Amino acid sequence: MVERQRAEISGAQIRAARGLLNLSIEELATDAKLSLKTIRRAERVHDEQVPINSRTPERIRLVLEERGAVFIAAGDGGAGVRLRSDPPPQFGEFKTMPSKATKKPAKKDRAGSVRKRK
Repeated sequence: MVERQRAEISGAQIRAARGLLNLSIEELATDAKLSLKTIRRAERVHDEQVPINSRTPERIRLVLEERGAVFIAAGDGGAGVRLRSDPPPQFGEFKTMPSKATKKPAKKDRAGSVRKRK
């Protein structure tokens, strides 16, 4: 399967998507597992030269797309953002960002059966 390269999103698109989704900067930061300062800096990208981690826009994009935003690549009409035509999932049904902590594998006894954790 060929993975399609996504166009870079601008700070204006992030702000517009938050507005369309009625999503606060605090909610976006929490869902993307990023700091408020990082979200604010990402929203300034393309408005001025602001260095950010290369994975930050993708994490922000994932959260906004899961909530119903569709990013439109720059073309004849210019870059933009719109809402998905099908309704987004209800709160709590969103995919979550992978956490840094990983689960320990279940312990097995001598017979190979999985033991319950206490």
